[in-house]
Amino acid sequence: FFVSGSVVGATRGGHSAMRRRVLAWAGFVSVRGASRG
Repeated sequence: FFVSGSVVGATRGGHSAMRRRVLAWAGFVSVRGASRG
């Protein structure tokens, strides 16, 4: 899944901003899915 790839890519790059963005996006999706189902 591309989400895992994004996390791996962010970790590899070492860009804290990118990592923060990915984590925030992942959290948003998780919250959205939780409220949805």
